[in-house]
Amino acid sequence: MNCSSEKWASLALVVIFFASAQAQNASQSDQSANTATRTVHDEAMRILDSIKSTEYRHKTSIDEKKGAYYCDCSAFVGYVLNRTVAKDDAKGPFHDGRKKPLARDYEMGFAKAPEKADGKGGWQQISRVADALPGDVIAWRHEKALPNNTGHVVIVDQKPVVEKDGLVRVGAIDSTTLPSSDITKDKGKSGIGRRTMWFKVDSDGRAVGYVRGSRTSKPKLESISIGRALPVDAAATEKQTAGRHAA
Repeated sequence: MNCSSEKWASLALVVIFFASAQAQNASQSDQSANTATRTVHDEAMRILDSIKSTEYRHKTSIDEKKGAYYCDCSAFVGYVLNRTVAKDDAKGPFHDGRKKPLARDYEMGFAKAPEKADGKGGWQQISRVADALPGDVIAWRHEKALPNNTGHVVIVDQKPVVEKDGLVRVGAIDSTTLPSSDITKDKGKSGIGRRTMWFKVDSDGRAVGYVRGSRTSKPKLESISIGRALPVDAAATEKQTAGRHAA
């Protein structure tokens, strides 16, 4: 091999290396934050793949054998969470006995959650929209609740992207009356599906408004919070238990 060939071969290896590194980083950036949120996202994806018919309804009716999912946003998110992070104690997503919290309950619950994980499970508040990851949950609350509508709640499907004008684009899975990229006319015109939405953020990256449907729409200002389900740290639980026995 002459010098020219060796030069081009080396250059090709460098290009392959960086392409591989970029692909790996992109893959890692779309990964869930922990084992708990991974199960949430996996369950939401499983449901998406199994849907044969769906429609947005306030009265929940889910028949997995038929692939029929008729529910609103909080019923869908509650169904996913009750089958994943809340299935062991059967007390609902917030461990308070409510199997189907409303959108406003999610928003208020996340707003009260600690911003640092403590190893005890539960929920962690994610302040910046750009820091959300697949399996996290975003909820907003109407200041004045409408009939059968206290706000909206979704499961994050992809890592958010900050766009040039500052809006943050989020791919999400939810149940709503809006069209979905996953719903065909055979499945229904509303219901559970994958959608894109945008969030207006303040100087600290916190969500202050949302845009759904057309990106050019004026952001609707609401109380918006993001929650991340946390796995129970076995070591922390063992230490806590030992402390109680010692007392």
